[in-house]
Amino acid sequence: MSGVVTDITPGPGSPFVVGSNIVFQMIDNGEGSNAPPDLISLTFFFGPGPPQPCTGLGIFATIPIEHGNVQVH
Repeated sequence: MSGVVTDITPGPGSPFVVGSNIVFQMIDNGEGSNAPPDLISLTFFFGPGPPQPCTGLGIFATIPIEHGNVQVH
C-alpha cells in the first residue's frame, strides 16, 4: 500500500509532513482460527514529491499481527 499524507497532528519529532509519501506491505493470510496470522511490514516514509508506487520497491520484511484481521478488498 502507498499513499500521500494529507493531514497530521503536529508535534515534536513528527517523522513526516503533509505531502510525504508512505509505503508499507500487508499480507492477508485468510480467515478462520486455522489460518496463519496476517502480516505487516514497517512503514517507509519519503519526503514530499511525486507519489511512490506500491509496486517495484521490493519485498519488505514482515511481522505477524498479534490481534486483528487484515481484509484486502
